[in-house]
Amino acid sequence: MEKRQTATFIPYKILDDEYYFFVQLRSKDAAVRPGWFGLWGGGIKGEETPEEGLVREVKEELNIDISEYTFLDIFETEFATVSAFYAEVDENFEDSITVLEGQYGKFFTLSEIQSLESMTDDVKEILSHLHEDLN
Repeated sequence: MEKRQTATFIPYKILDDEYYFFVQLRSKDAAVRPGWFGLWGGGIKGEETPEEGLVREVKEELNIDISEYTFLDIFETEFATVSAFYAEVDENFEDSITVLEGQYGKFFTLSEIQSLESMTDDVKEILSHLHEDLN
């Protein structure tokens, strides 16, 4: 079975010398992991590049147009090949978006993320990798 190709977006900010990562609480009726925290983004469609899928998904989920972001890495999970991207955002980020998918978004530190029971190890691994790259 071929894995689904996905692109994910990780907005982050720095506050008091600590990194905070903005993640999504998935809808209660989501087809996959309802009510769990995850990353923004989704499936790459047709002939889209990961970057094109990323921009489309972020527009669909957060109602913003992004043009500046950094490629983190490709991660293999049980069900998907994930192209992960990130961008530093400012303190007004939450005022500049409209969450259109999921229940809401929230900033967490890496230690808070590691203690979440409602987040998969795959997502925690991606966020840990980003945290290491930023340090």
